[in-house]
Amino acid sequence: MGREARYERLRRLSKRHYPALTIRVARRYLIDYPDDGVVWMWLGDVLTRMARYEEAEQAIAKALEFCPPDLRRNPLLKMGYLFDAAGDQGQAAAWYRKAIEADPGHAAGRIWLGELLARQGRLHEAEDLLRAGLTCAKGYIDEANLQLGFVLRARERFREAAACFREALRLDPERREARHALRDVEACIRWEERRSRPGRSSLRRREGERDEDERYERLRRLSEGPFPASTIRVARRYLTDYPDDAVAWVRLGEALVKAAHFQEAEGAIARALELFPAEGRRLPLMGMGYLFDAAGDLEKATAWYTNAVEADPDHAAGRIFLGGVLTRQGRLHEAEEVHRAGVACEKGRVDEAYFNLGLVLRCRERFHEAAECFREAIRLDPEYREARSALRDVEACIRWEGRRA
Repeated sequence: MGREARYERLRRLSKRHYPALTIRVARRYLIDYPDDGVVWMWLGDVLTRMARYEEAEQAIAKALEFCPPDLRRNPLLKMGYLFDAAGDQGQAAAWYRKAIEADPGHAAGRIWLGELLARQGRLHEAEDLLRAGLTCAKGYIDEANLQLGFVLRARERFREAAACFREALRLDPERREARHALRDVEACIRWEERRSRPGRSSLRRREGERDEDERYERLRRLSEGPFPASTIRVARRYLTDYPDDAVAWVRLGEALVKAAHFQEAEGAIARALELFPAEGRRLPLMGMGYLFDAAGDLEKATAWYTNAVEADPDHAAGRIFLGGVLTRQGRLHEAEEVHRAGVACEKGRVDEAYFNLGLVLRCRERFHEAAECFREAIRLDPEYREARSALRDVEACIRWEGRRA
């Protein structure tokens, strides 16, 4: 197979969900063509997704070495993504800024940095960056509109957010995230319009006609979908009437986390912790872990998820989230131990525990063991698409190793 055919095969692999196989094919290719900066970048990207950060950094450094100055934007972005994934947001921001400087006319650097700042709750700075991204002559302007819409939604400027989501959909009618987000902010706009009309107490009367179970069910459905702004409004109104509903406080907190309102979210989840009985605190403890996870403080997230495991050691959920945050820190041996304990639990999504254990074993290149985990996840849930994709990846690696042996 010639160089062009091998390159094309590798390009296709890098865009699919086969990271382990991509690593093998890329390494083999780079033995013969060690000066291909693009392939070094692809290798670094998949190593990042496998939480093998030291190897990833070396690969992306090679990409920067071989890329000409006018093509350095992408490897600079990938270096930023590496540090972002590893939880070092300061380093990530610095690399994203270098990518902007390398190609100021391209929107990508501003999009990635703006999205990072939004996750830190720095919404004003994120808005400025994303608006600058919209003026760029190159890049993913649909993505810039989508991310700006998310920031404006978080700042409760719903009409401006709706305009951004509509523009993202005009540029790419298949953007499901934009369609969901537009539905969310349009519901909030209608809510505000009803409240601003004369006789606004009619809204309270309509809510008063619903019983507590009906109102909670509405809150539950919203909170389990991609509608954080609507969830926040419905939860606040519900908690005005039922302030001792601990689960509703958790749902409010999680929606506030999605809007990057971390201080208010912490207050809501802390209130839930006060209301839950000591033997039932797993849910708010996990909510607090999710808060710090989203804010990029992986050490605090690890501590809160550990507390959740201790609160309900027979439930798999805490171990799944704890194993996930350990994996993102590159602590793969610890993550494996946590997930092995998760698959032994009597409660929770044991199929998901097997899947996550398989992911860690794949990262550690123990493909036969990983395959068994993915097969068990599929046995427990035959519709588990991610497990099927991961199984195809490790089975391809097993065949690769068999041919080489």
